[in-house]
Amino acid sequence: GLLEHLAGWALVVVLAMFVTQAGLM
Repeated sequence: GLLEHLAGWALVVVLAMFVTQAGLM
């Protein structure tokens, strides 16, 4: 559904930002 799609997309964005910050540190 739409909610699941948005939740999955948000999870990908959060993981991407976490990995990026971890790489910068």
